[in-house]
Amino acid sequence: MRRSTALRAAGALTDAYNWAHYAHRLNRHLAIDDPHRMRTAALLASLAAQTGEPHLAVAVYQDLITATTRTLGDDHAETLRVRAALAHLRHTLGDCDTGLRDLAAVHAAARHRYGHPSRLALRALTGLGGLYRDCGHHDLATRCLTSAHVGVARYLPPGDALSTAVTAAIAAPPSLNHPAVCTQRRPQQGTKR
Repeated sequence: MRRSTALRAAGALTDAYNWAHYAHRLNRHLAIDDPHRMRTAALLASLAAQTGEPHLAVAVYQDLITATTRTLGDDHAETLRVRAALAHLRHTLGDCDTGLRDLAAVHAAARHRYGHPSRLALRALTGLGGLYRDCGHHDLATRCLTSAHVGVARYLPPGDALSTAVTAAIAAPPSLNHPAVCTQRRPQQGTKR
């Protein structure tokens, strides 16, 4: 797993994916909720999504959610992070309804367990704003991102990394790739001549 992490940091994603896949296969004999197996699975899922193996990533994330839920609980921070990653991936694949619904559920669970000012809740709210924006729901996106910005300014120290991430998310344009798979957008009618 260390080699895969180092390769990923160096930008060699395909090699990192191959090593993570190998490590994941080696750890299959461990219990599904073994911490080492879960860390390897999280790395593999992330790399699979980045290197063009999204269906493997979905399957590994689902197994990881099962493991973290069994071990830590369904509203534990680690479980919620994995659920958020899967929601983002589903959205990227064009399953927008599921992605939006699941990330909204992560945000609600994070707020309920850890409070509105928690980093996890603010990060989920920021991500939700980005997903709404990519799907063309500009009012919902603005509400989410504005609320996240206010929360970060109110509850986190100045210069916090999450503050920078929220500011970048507010300034980011909608994804140019998402409209090709988006199930939320209506096809645009041609203009009359």
